Amino acid sequence: MTAVKSKFKSADVFAADGAVYISCRKDNEGIAPALSAEEITGAPPSGVVRADFIKGAGVCFLYTATELYYTTNLRMYTKLFTYTGQPFTVWQMVDGVPNAVAVTKGNTAFSDGTKFSDYMTNINLYCGVVHCGRLFAAQADNRQKLVWSGTGGVRDWEQGMGAGGYLYLDPDRGDMLDILEFGEKLVLIREYGLTVVNMFGSPENFSVSMTDTDTDLIVKNTACVVGGKLYFFTKSGLCSFDGSRVHLVEHAHASGLTAVGGAVEFDGKYFAVCQSGLLGKKAILCYDTENGCSYFIDLQAEALCSSDGVYAFAAGKLYKLKEGGGWTYTSGRIDFGTAKKKTVTEISAQGADGIELICGTLSRVFKDFKGAVRPRMRGACFTVKLTGTGAVKKVTATAEVTIGI
Repeated sequence: MTAVKSKFKSADVFAADGAVYISCRKDNEGIAPALSAEEITGAPPSGVVRADFIKGAGVCFLYTATELYYTTNLRMYTKLFTYTGQPFTVWQMVDGVPNAVAVTKGNTAFSDGTKFSDYMTNINLYCGVVHCGRLFAAQADNRQKLVWSGTGGVRDWEQGMGAGGYLYLDPDRGDMLDILEFGEKLVLIREYGLTVVNMFGSPENFSVSMTDTDTDLIVKNTACVVGGKLYFFTKSGLCSFDGSRVHLVEHAHASGLTAVGGAVEFDGKYFAVCQSGLLGKKAILCYDTENGCSYFIDLQAEALCSSDGVYAFAAGKLYKLKEGGGWTYTSGRIDFGTAKKKTVTEISAQGADGIELICGTLSRVFKDFKGAVRPRMRGACFTVKLTGTGAVKKVTATAEVTIGI
């Protein structure tokens, strides 16, 4: 006859690998509240695919699939015109005043925040940036051709020595997707890598840098400079570029993560609209470049913009990412160090508002408790889901494990 006895084992709920953080972040002792999406007053157009805020001008241009809108306060929106082609936004000094410039096929919109004008042009561009007074852009019908304006910027396309010109890129890294300033250089975001170019002085001094920057397929509109590095998404996930090499970024929510929308920078953090395999839906990823922590904001956004904070556009509504909302933490799998069945007898979670203990398809939910709950749930492997609004320093689960002798 086999004697049976049991012993109690405890597990740190925050130590289990595979946790999912929604509007909360890991800190040294446990978890702390982070940003969540709060709907605010405003009636933006539906179907926003891109939103670009130019801080110097105080102007935000919003693009739907075919229409350009303008706002200075993210509350009232004015439709400017219907456009074709691939739009993008730059900033440029006009008569000594910063202007937001929306570049579309055949038409360019200028605004300094007080007045609006447009300028018709025959040039068709795909993406670009103003650098040292010139617009550097990809030609739309040949995105391996880099073109640049004269020193007058967007309206100055006179060709010649010291004026506008062009450069054909090597075909190996494919077409240009985006162009960004990175320090004193420009980075051309291409389909399969980055090309770094030096564009100072007169065109005869322009040059292409040799860098180790081949990648797999890059996602358009996901490149941002944050904390001295360039971040962007490829088919494999979030990557960073430090000026010489590209690195795949390791973070807690990298598994099953793909970018599906644009990205912005705010306060040293990288935000992107993503499809999450962990959540099974779209959400906003926040990656903190200072400490390497990441979490999700539970909003199926269409586009983001960054001004005095991060704003999100979703189904004709406007949201701002703010602290103070509720959060959800879902632990990794907890088995208390053994594959045998056991009974969870207690979970202590001082500061949490709700606890859910999950085992397969079964779960028990607890609310309005004081510090600890006693589930008495039996199984082999468990997940603990916590909800709350404040910080939680420590969560411990205790189980009675049966031992045969």
